[in-house]
Amino acid sequence: MPPYTPFRCKLEQQLRENSFPGTALPELTCGNEGTELVDIMTALISKDDVILIITNPAYQKDISSYMLSAHCMQIMDWATVPVMIVPETTLIRNPEKIAIIANLGEQDTDYINVLGNLVEQFSSEIMVSHLTGNHSLDGTFTPSENKLLANIYKKVDYGRVYYRRIIIGGQEKGWRWLNNNKKCDLIAVSHQPQNALKEFFNLGCTPEITHHLTIPVIVLPYMG
Repeated sequence: MPPYTPFRCKLEQQLRENSFPGTALPELTCGNEGTELVDIMTALISKDDVILIITNPAYQKDISSYMLSAHCMQIMDWATVPVMIVPETTLIRNPEKIAIIANLGEQDTDYINVLGNLVEQFSSEIMVSHLTGNHSLDGTFTPSENKLLANIYKKVDYGRVYYRRIIIGGQEKGWRWLNNNKKCDLIAVSHQPQNALKEFFNLGCTPEITHHLTIPVIVLPYMG
């Protein structure tokens, strides 16, 4: 792949236009080690100064279809740093609000810390979101949610973090609700096997909805 591509040039231009003069901007490089994905990924993961890999849907695919493709799954499987999937129509800007999807597991706080370290210079607001079909009538948190909140307080070294339970189901309080009501600039998820990722996308959205999802999705490397 040539060192300069229209997509890379677009990212660089929008980063410059949406940053204050004199702001230290990340260096964007484009894989030019060959056309084979294995060669590009081998070169990337061997570099200590790479903190983020960026890719974008090919052939006009919607973002969920691309993330479930063999090409993107290979990138996410091999990557040792976060992978950000950026739709072609995305307007690049400093993220003010980020939604990270919590699974209510032991590793949630580790993922939040990785995300916090990555976006610290932007002082982004991180909304820890749990998509679920279960809800209590009195609105109280479950034991798992209370444990997550306690772990966030104890283990997360980032100040602008809060938790939201998002009920999915008949009232469409899933991806559509999240997109319409929270206006996030970025969605973060932990890397999961293809079948789990497919279930995740089907849980809160349909392909028609994700086709219109124009904000980036960042996949954090597996920490199990």
